[in-house]
Amino acid sequence: EYPVIHVNGDHPEDVVKATRLAIEYREKFRKDVFINMVCFRRWGHNELDDPSFTQPIMYRVIEGRESVPRQYADELIDQGLLTEDEVKQEKDAHTAKLMESFKAVDSTPPV
Repeated sequence: EYPVIHVNGDHPEDVVKATRLAIEYREKFRKDVFINMVCFRRWGHNELDDPSFTQPIMYRVIEGRESVPRQYADELIDQGLLTEDEVKQEKDAHTAKLMESFKAVDSTPPV
């Protein structure tokens, strides 16, 4: 029997708390723990999947929602913790790092 931590994927800070709790549990008790993150795939399983074909009502609702990163950024801006410019700078820095890693794949020989 293993513990299960349920968390809403729309709340990034709660996901981090759940992850930290799971890590602490595993380190202390040396047992597995499950995180049940309740969330959805905005774009389906892959680039060929169109989930609105099989779940049209649900995906109309999903399409009308802001993304989790946008919701979280708006929350931080509303709290006065970040400005829109700072959000853009963080996003641009993260995108640049991802692109750098993506380009490195082409120059890395296979193992």
